[in-house]
Amino acid sequence: MLIALVLDAPALWHAFVLEDLDIATALVRYLLAVLVSGLMLSVVRRVTAPYVQADDGKAVEGTVTTLSVDRVPPGGRRMTDAADPEAGPELLELEPTQIQSPRAEVAALPPAVAAE
Repeated sequence: MLIALVLDAPALWHAFVLEDLDIATALVRYLLAVLVSGLMLSVVRRVTAPYVQADDGKAVEGTVTTLSVDRVPPGGRRMTDAADPEAGPELLELEPTQIQSPRAEVAALPPAVAAE
């Protein structure tokens, strides 16, 4: 009823406050809004029905929830991963003298010639 009131609020405002609409027309529109809001709520109930649980904590009859973990490889690795985790590519460590900052590259650029 409240949703219908919200849907029909402009017609009711024009009928009772501004008095430029017939009251019977506004009330017929309100009854139609009650029917439309009832249909909207039934659609919402139908969509959300599979997620509702019974009061005793059991799932509603007809819903099935399964969880399969039999396809997870042992150790949590993918089938394409190497069997030996140490067999991967070796990481090279850079010496501190080999690392250059972006500022060093900017400092190495020749000074700009002023346009005359």
